[in-house]
Amino acid sequence: MRTIVALLIGGTVAVSAQAPAPAPQAGGADKPSGIIRGRILGPNGRPARRASVRILPPTGGFPRSVSADMEGRYEFAGVAPGDYRVTAGKPGYLSLEFGQQRAFESGTVVTIGKGETLDRIDITLPASGAISGRIFDANGDPVEGIGVEVMQLQFGANRRMLIHVAGVGRRVTNDQGRYRLFGVPPGRYMVMAGLTVDPPAPSSAILPPGYASTFAPGTPDPSAARMVAVGLSDQIEDVDMTLARVPTSRISGTVVDSHGAPARMGVLLSRSMRSGALIMEPLNSIAGADGRFEIPNVPDGEWVLQTFGGGADVNQGREGEFVSRFVTVTGTDVTDLRLQTSIGSRIEGRIVFEGTGGADPTGVTLMAMPSDFDRAPLVGPTGRAAGRPDGTFVLEGLNGPRRLMMRGPPSWRLKAIRANGRDVTDETLSFGTKEESLADVEVVLTNSESGVIGRVADARGRVVTDYTVVVFATSADRWYQGSRFLAFTRPKMDGAFEIAGLPPAQYYVAAVDRLQGTAGFGEWQDPAFLESIAPRAARVTVADGQLTAVTPRLIVR
Repeated sequence: MRTIVALLIGGTVAVSAQAPAPAPQAGGADKPSGIIRGRILGPNGRPARRASVRILPPTGGFPRSVSADMEGRYEFAGVAPGDYRVTAGKPGYLSLEFGQQRAFESGTVVTIGKGETLDRIDITLPASGAISGRIFDANGDPVEGIGVEVMQLQFGANRRMLIHVAGVGRRVTNDQGRYRLFGVPPGRYMVMAGLTVDPPAPSSAILPPGYASTFAPGTPDPSAARMVAVGLSDQIEDVDMTLARVPTSRISGTVVDSHGAPARMGVLLSRSMRSGALIMEPLNSIAGADGRFEIPNVPDGEWVLQTFGGGADVNQGREGEFVSRFVTVTGTDVTDLRLQTSIGSRIEGRIVFEGTGGADPTGVTLMAMPSDFDRAPLVGPTGRAAGRPDGTFVLEGLNGPRRLMMRGPPSWRLKAIRANGRDVTDETLSFGTKEESLADVEVVLTNSESGVIGRVADARGRVVTDYTVVVFATSADRWYQGSRFLAFTRPKMDGAFEIAGLPPAQYYVAAVDRLQGTAGFGEWQDPAFLESIAPRAARVTVADGQLTAVTPRLIVR
């Protein structure tokens, strides 16, 4: 789901000792002079002309982009020393990273030294796949103007959810009810159709009330959906479905702000986490100038309403007014709800550096990551406050359960967070009222490096270079979204791996032959998956100021 993915990506704040490579300096001997170059080809070996190529540090930052020439060649000059991912894409082809072997995985990190030239960073782009079919109503007539999307089951925001597949857009049926979804990478998917896929978009569909979002071959229940398997460049046809009719109700009410005045704000309705249902794209509405809102065609179940807006500036550490409320629908309309937003709580504090040398506090970013997306904002990004020159910071507008997290300058990681002298590092804190505000928070950073490094061997003891490493604390209560004790990485070009910035603790180090996931979401965050690989993982103790070497055996799935 686009909104949740935006939050996840924006809120991925696991602390790392790594940082984006510094930007090129103007003039002088220190100007970056490295070069990364290669060639982009199509599946037939011919040049992928004008393909878009970009480089980006694994820890994020601002990407650099170029276009391949008529021979498919590209070059990045003036590259600062550091680690990078190289990605290429072109309409009609799948976007891939250098070294990527499977869909929804990361590729190989390339490392460039000062003044070094990396040649033959080549990428071959396969043709994209497609899914097509027709949509019918309950009478067997084709339906025009119905939105159709391909969805993938993933783990993120501390729950299993259906998310949109990056690069595969929403398509609308034509007058014969036909649709075609293209740009589909290899994988297993659900195809979803309905008017509620993207409510703000205009639609020519003419349907009576009661039609719910439907999954192929024709069920409103995603757990009963048919999984559509798409191989590399496959063209899957005749994925038809009949839109499902189910009992639906209407939810309506009024939104007022923290002063009790009617407020024009966005309203989201999503399946609650406590319901156990798969989370899908939220239904949404906008309260008018009089504060009135209405969401029609809501199926039975346990839902959560959220309203948001008003005075937000997340880049300055200020979230907008917010309220969350559980709603149970049982076949009758739910009306006259009154949703009053709160300005939330405030955090004031200071940044302290402990270790050799010092650092600039303006290079530190503080965030309060939601730990329960039923009671904290489902959409994002969350507010993020940069440290001031005097080392102080302020976060405002916080609602719901949160964990305090940070992103620091190069070689610095989080050591502790203290609130009024009490250690609250990694604790879930409740926010939403003035009384829950914190006025004396100390965020302590250290440059004492700790983490794991190593290589991976197969069952015969031979070194392998295609794998993904997941490092996770042996204590399962630390397996949550954004945890400092949970990380994954792909190997570098020489087959070695490194995960720095881990807090001292006992860890499992698991190397798996294939793993779907990105920095924001994926099976590496799923506690059930972590539990399944833990017995076959290496076990290590990471001490403060120590990079622990380990050679885990490859787990073949």
